[in-house]
Amino acid sequence: MTTPIGTARVEPDGTLVLTLTAQLDDGGLGQAQLRYPQDHPDYARVRAHIGDLAVGDEVPVMPFDD
Repeated sequence: MTTPIGTARVEPDGTLVLTLTAQLDDGGLGQAQLRYPQDHPDYARVRAHIGDLAVGDEVPVMPFDD
């Protein structure tokens, strides 16, 4: 089973907000928040990866394919 790498939500203006966490084998931890407004070049790709999401919902984000 694949573990989610964070969560995604959509703002009222359509902006996708991804809050991601990475944990290294040595105990290191990193967090990032990525924002994709609708005019961002990667918006469609990220939205397709996340799937159906309505304003106010929060869903897990699975790892992206390399």
